[in-house]
Amino acid sequence: MVKFGTYTLPRVLEIQRETSRIFIERQLPGRQFAYRQDQGGLGLRFTVRGAIRPSTELVKNQIEALADGTARILDLEKNDLAVLEKCFKWQTGPVWTDNTDEAASPGGTPFTLLGAATDYHYFGHREKWNKVQFTLAAAGDYGVITWEYSKGNGTWENLDTLLDHFLGSSLDTTIWTLTSGTASVANSILTLCGDLIGKQSFGPYFSTTIRCARQDYLRFEIFIGYTDVDNYIQMQFDGTGTLYLVCKSGGVMSYVSCGAHDLSYHDYVVIWLSNRVRLFRDGTLVGTVTAQIPTAAGKFRFLSYGAATTMVDYIRYSYVDGTVFFGQSGTITLIPPSDWKHDMVNSVANKFWLRVSASSVTTAATVNQIQLNNVFNCIMLDPSFNETAENYNIIPYAATFLQVENP
Repeated sequence: MVKFGTYTLPRVLEIQRETSRIFIERQLPGRQFAYRQDQGGLGLRFTVRGAIRPSTELVKNQIEALADGTARILDLEKNDLAVLEKCFKWQTGPVWTDNTDEAASPGGTPFTLLGAATDYHYFGHREKWNKVQFTLAAAGDYGVITWEYSKGNGTWENLDTLLDHFLGSSLDTTIWTLTSGTASVANSILTLCGDLIGKQSFGPYFSTTIRCARQDYLRFEIFIGYTDVDNYIQMQFDGTGTLYLVCKSGGVMSYVSCGAHDLSYHDYVVIWLSNRVRLFRDGTLVGTVTAQIPTAAGKFRFLSYGAATTMVDYIRYSYVDGTVFFGQSGTITLIPPSDWKHDMVNSVANKFWLRVSASSVTTAATVNQIQLNNVFNCIMLDPSFNETAENYNIIPYAATFLQVENP
């Protein structure tokens, strides 16, 4: 912590200390070097550099307006939330509903979010953000939630991260650990016979998508640790042709039959919430387990037996909190994509947009307010040089202080 009087300088990154003195030099006849006399010290000069991170767009605009060369002290330690600038719902027809006023007001009329599987809700802001908070009036009950971001020119990209598409000719050992059996990669397909564990740790609570085709007995697990056999989530392809969803916590197991399975490729989506785990196949809910839900972070593991083989096309997991709209959380946290761009939605241009949809709707969520936090893409401003630049979420500053020394 660095203070100037009673003021605490925000987020100090560097402190430079400089000591200066005054000398008088005089050339004297017959001397090779000038005579030098020390006149005393000028003092200790401290230059402090740091970064202010505005919590709201309003604060950023206020700082930008102060770039006039006048020395000021700014207190920016608040953690306020910014108001979402635009909120639209699209329904077939098409019918556009503007929920911006309701979303901006904590006392506004609650509005419905995603009332049908064909609906989209759009959220727009002039700058990027990394968190959006929903104040729910009532939680919803949905199928697979899909978040997308604008890439410009009317194009959209899924907001999941592609864990592995199995490109190249061998297994990526920076992602996966093969503990037994064999694994080969060809034509963007992983062929696995054995035990494969991912190094990354995820969750608890997220959504993951696996596109695979099993040939025999197989378990896909969100494995809690490498050796903890008493806590896991499991999608199990039984050798008799039955698909099961299994949860185990503290050594106690709960499971449900999800019907018959075949040997074709399917998209399996596992949504892990704090009060239930659900399994979708090709967008259709096939199983829900509501007991023995693990609560610790997990890793992905494929476990096949004997000569059984599995072909895996890709694995995705969600950046966003999969529990939003389900009552456990009203916040989604995301990593702003590097190719997130301004676009136009419902004749409103120059916004970064997110949109959300659901594969099915059992109960629609209702929302009181939507706010943003940690706004990105702020103006970068250094008062000491009066420079500005875009695409930064920090405001560098430099301050110099002088302490007088005795001569």
